[in-house]
Amino acid sequence: MGLKSQIAGSININLNEHIDRKLKRFMSDGIAFNYLAMKEAIEDSGLSEEDLSSDRVGLIMGNGGGSPETVVYGADSLREKGKVSPFLVTRSMASGNSGVLGQLLKI
Repeated sequence: MGLKSQIAGSININLNEHIDRKLKRFMSDGIAFNYLAMKEAIEDSGLSEEDLSSDRVGLIMGNGGGSPETVVYGADSLREKGKVSPFLVTRSMASGNSGVLGQLLKI
């Protein structure tokens, strides 16, 4: 398409201050940012956990792929330590956003 952009930025937030460590281990940074945005949107909507768990509620999310940073980290870890974290899969898979967030938010 030849589209160019001169706009870039980064999000200045400490994810560990906002997400419990036990939950964060399943998430790449992208999934974590989406988790915070979804929680805020759900709070703003007034939907209850029961509403979200209804058979009439679904989750559709699009993303461009998994987390390349997490894949590189996993490859480096495998080379250096000979093993990788079992949570590497959920952090790097392309469907990580919908899979992890749907499970955590009981959608």
